[in-house]
Amino acid sequence: MAPPAWLHNKISREDTEELVKAAGLDNGRFLVRTREGKPGEYVLCVVFKGKPTHHLIGKNPDGNLTVNKKTFGGHKKIADLISELSSKTAGWPVALDKPVNREGADSAAPKVAAKKTPAKKTAAGKGVYVHKGISREKAEELVTKAGLDDGRFFVADAGRQTRRVRALRLLQG
Repeated sequence: MAPPAWLHNKISREDTEELVKAAGLDNGRFLVRTREGKPGEYVLCVVFKGKPTHHLIGKNPDGNLTVNKKTFGGHKKIADLISELSSKTAGWPVALDKPVNREGADSAAPKVAAKKTPAKKTAAGKGVYVHKGISREKAEELVTKAGLDDGRFFVADAGRQTRRVRALRLLQG
C-alpha cells in the first residue's frame, strides 16, 4: 500500500514551510514529514492562527503515537492518528482538514477529506456574520452547509421593530 499523500520523506523544516505557505495559510492545512535520523518519528506541520506550527510525533512506551508527548486515541499507525485529528478533537486546537500532498503522489493514496468552508466572504476574507431578513430554517441550512463545527454560529437581525439581534448556535453532538 502506498504511503499517504500528505506524508513527505526527508524534507527540511524550511522546505516544509515553503510547501505549506505555497498551498495557503488556512487553518488546518498540514503535512507530515519523516524525521531524519529518527526512524518512527515524524514532524507534523499544521497552520494554526495563520502560521505554520511544528509538532513532534513519536511513540510512548506502549507503542502508541503521540503529538508533543500527548496521546490522541491510542493509534500505532500515522495514518490513523492523522485521521483522528482530521476532525474536532479534544485537546487539539485545529482539525487537520487541508492536506498538502507530495508532488506526484499517487491519487489513490489515502487522503484526509477536506471540510467545507463558508461560501460567503467579505473583501477582507472574513466570513459574513450578520444576515437580515432570513428565516430560522434558512439560517440552519446555511450553517449546515458551512459545516457543523463546534462553535460555528450565525447571527440574524430579529427585525426592525425589536432592534434585537438573535444568535443561532449549532453544536456538533
